Amino acid sequence: MKKDKAWLIQKVSDIFWRVEIDGNFNIQNANIMFDDISNLIDELDEPQKPVVPQFVADYIEYYKGTGITLGTWFNFVNEDEFERKTEEWIYSGSYEENLKREYLLIDAIRYGYEVEKEKRYYVKIQSQFLCVGKYLKGFIALRHHEDINTAEKCEFTEQEIKAIDERYWAFAEEVTE
Repeated sequence: MKKDKAWLIQKVSDIFWRVEIDGNFNIQNANIMFDDISNLIDELDEPQKPVVPQFVADYIEYYKGTGITLGTWFNFVNEDEFERKTEEWIYSGSYEENLKREYLLIDAIRYGYEVEKEKRYYVKIQSQFLCVGKYLKGFIALRHHEDINTAEKCEFTEQEIKAIDERYWAFAEEVTE
């Protein structure tokens, strides 16, 4: 059974009905009722926030609070990168997938969202890893695993790897946790 608002109303009504039948309403019964209702609230199903890519989160944050209508959220002008990416993300699949993503965007706007974690990659060339580190003063170096220290960043997103040099992407290996 779905424990939603209608379920809660019915359960609270049942609690009040018991008190009404008993006819004995006092502080002790009020405390019991309060505890019963509090426990019911704890049992309510909480909807999961939709998970969206970072560029969709950027799109929502940019327009949130501007007072635009729901239809305007889907009227892409493509002025910004996150707007172009969001439109492509919504409308790049089948009709059903596109519709599902439209509803996902609406839910994210209405109820909040979580940003999906981007995949992270190592760049491993032979037995060395690509690293950018504090001690390297922002420079990039290939380091042996045992030479890497905690101040060095050796995990990258696809975009970060390609920004360093597109050719490194061929050596990318996904980080598994």
